Amino acid sequence: MLQISKPVGLLVCVLALLLGGCALFGSGTSSTSSKSATATPQQPGLTPGPQSTAQPPDGWYRVANGERFVDDINTRGLTVSPADRGRLVGCMLPAGYRTAGHPFFALSTDGGRTWQARPLPGTLQVVVCQVVADTQQADTFVVHLETLGSQTLATAPTYLTTDAGLTWQLLTPSDSDVRSIRPWPTGLVAGHLFATLCCDPLTPTGQDTVERFPNGSWQIVNTQPHDAHLPSLQSANSFAVDPDDPQRLYIAANYGDANTGGMGIFASTDGGATWKAIYHITNLNLAVIWTEPDGRIYVQQTVGTETPTQYQLYYGANHGASWTPIALHDRSSGGEQVITSAANRVVTVTAGHVFSLDPSTGVYSLLGTAPEFGGDIHVAGFFQCTIAEGTTPTLVCGSQSDIYARPLPAA
Repeated sequence: MLQISKPVGLLVCVLALLLGGCALFGSGTSSTSSKSATATPQQPGLTPGPQSTAQPPDGWYRVANGERFVDDINTRGLTVSPADRGRLVGCMLPAGYRTAGHPFFALSTDGGRTWQARPLPGTLQVVVCQVVADTQQADTFVVHLETLGSQTLATAPTYLTTDAGLTWQLLTPSDSDVRSIRPWPTGLVAGHLFATLCCDPLTPTGQDTVERFPNGSWQIVNTQPHDAHLPSLQSANSFAVDPDDPQRLYIAANYGDANTGGMGIFASTDGGATWKAIYHITNLNLAVIWTEPDGRIYVQQTVGTETPTQYQLYYGANHGASWTPIALHDRSSGGEQVITSAANRVVTVTAGHVFSLDPSTGVYSLLGTAPEFGGDIHVAGFFQCTIAEGTTPTLVCGSQSDIYARPLPAA
């Protein structure tokens, strides 16, 4: 819980934050040596949000009470460092849907039981805090903040750290590089940042995808595939980068019309200069692509036109050389989270249960009960999960009101 019971303790914690970190949730430690921040750090919100009275189900424990990592299903404020799979990282805000506060960067090496908090620069009161971890550099992260209302570079800044949050650099694409508009981070590999410019990250059609190189320069990435065999091929509606190689990119793009069209999954091995189709789906709806090491690709796609939305999962092995369609348990609400890890572990969380999944066969095994994330309409449908691969693999799930974790059995 984000509480310090005595004024003296609060003063000590604030002083510690100014020096580079404070264990706000117990005595968590960081794997990075301390050094002074270049930006003037602001005091994070040390007062927790509303305390939840909900009790976690058997096998789960509460990670934090009164704080959140997510605002809605479109944002991800909690993840695992792919280069250090035992370390959880998050951008934490007060609990409550659209509750504004000053965020802070948090790290945990024990499945969320204790956290090390580090301040983010600026004084913005934000409702969205997105964090992206570099897949190869353990201490490199990008954080994107957003306020309510219209979004500009001033009200939606993006920061880079290469020392696990001790210092931060404001990233600002200039007109000479691309165009002065806010970047929404989508991937970070070996210092190469990929981002969507402007607007809704789940519907990037017609928007630019950009790459920021380690030397600080930016360029627009070509996400328009060309295939003479596919009629009316459209621009990408989903984008992902391979965690092992920033030159290897993936997109999903629709083609044809409602009667004859479908969706193609395309791959590039040269940073988007050329594209090759690696899979076809006979459905025109939107898809979300994400990747794991060793050439593993996952595509979750909406199916049909029914309300509520239905979903289908596809698993591609060896960079998409072979594919397995997998039916999801929760086909009627979109409430199922599919969580993957570098250890080739796949877990799905539905409205009531947790399953392990063998993606090569599509076979599920029941692991236990899933927590219920609040009763508010904004809270119940918006939860996100991640897997920390440490001494004890841990599944961590959070919503706008609660953050829970549970150990996982050995893979």
